[in-house]
Amino acid sequence: VPGLQVEQFQGRLAGRWEAERLLWEQDGNRVEVIEPRLAWSPSCLLRRTLCIKELQAGKIDLIFPPGDEPAASEPFSLADIQLPLELRIERVEVGQVRLNGLEQLQSLQLRADWRRDGLTIRTLSLRREDLALNLAGRLRTDGDLPLKLRGDAALQLPEMPAWTLKLAVDGELREHLLLAVQSKGYLNGTLDGRVRPLEPDLPATLRLALNDFKAIPDLPEALLLERLELGAEGNLKDGYRLAGDGNLKGEGGSVALMLEALLDAEQASVQSLQLDAGDAQLIELQGQLGWSEGLRVEAQLAWRDFPWRRLYPNVEEPPVALRRMDALLQYDDGSYLGHFDAALSGPAGDFSLRSPV
Repeated sequence: VPGLQVEQFQGRLAGRWEAERLLWEQDGNRVEVIEPRLAWSPSCLLRRTLCIKELQAGKIDLIFPPGDEPAASEPFSLADIQLPLELRIERVEVGQVRLNGLEQLQSLQLRADWRRDGLTIRTLSLRREDLALNLAGRLRTDGDLPLKLRGDAALQLPEMPAWTLKLAVDGELREHLLLAVQSKGYLNGTLDGRVRPLEPDLPATLRLALNDFKAIPDLPEALLLERLELGAEGNLKDGYRLAGDGNLKGEGGSVALMLEALLDAEQASVQSLQLDAGDAQLIELQGQLGWSEGLRVEAQLAWRDFPWRRLYPNVEEPPVALRRMDALLQYDDGSYLGHFDAALSGPAGDFSLRSPV
């Protein structure tokens, strides 16, 4: 094999084989495997089965410089898979995996069987610095590729409470998959819906329900998101339409939250993002945020006598109160232009303030 080096190897490839180091280099690409180990049973081939008893690597380091080839424009498709042999994997264990200098995995373990009617994952376990994932399930390789997966995940965000997820996926890969996720800890709630994963525009219908959530633990209790229900429906081409409502706890009364928006691969269009404290006291934001060619923002803000100290009760109220404000802002990759028109009250009475920005 051109470019291949093997150090301190012993055993037989037709049975059990191991080495201290395996290195392959060619055309700027580099693969280094520390302590590879392989054990398999050639006699299983008489039963038309490839039996891998053990496949291990202590560390894998991959270097693949980015190429100049354009990305494929053809939509992804999954062909029918008909293996000439059945596959039985008793144990696969991989330590740290690095790609172009960045750690991708700390460890991976797999036990699986691939028979003529499909793949059975007895256990798939992977670890990263901030993620632990365990999965088990079955994928049939006929018809519309029925899939059933169950698992759990644990995430650790810096200086945040523990976060656990329970995952369930059912359906057909060529048609649609039903998702059900239960979240506890840092974020308590559920995510469910359906998605067509092999369609190029990724059609999906999802619903997220949260309760008693604070993005940062030391935020005021008044900013506790007591409830949020958010739905998303659409695809990447036409955009996903978002609609949600909920409420923040507040002090002396809750504050309602409402969102209507359209999100696609190039921009987010917000028809209305509103905080409503009742009695015509509200903040409403409308606008667009684009990122396809630099960052672009167009926003309109309407402030109507909003009782902001209901959300920030520990901040001392200034002597000047904002009663009404209408503001416009345009930002385009470093340049900005805006205008505001406000009505305020102060120690000397009511006054107005307006200016370009």
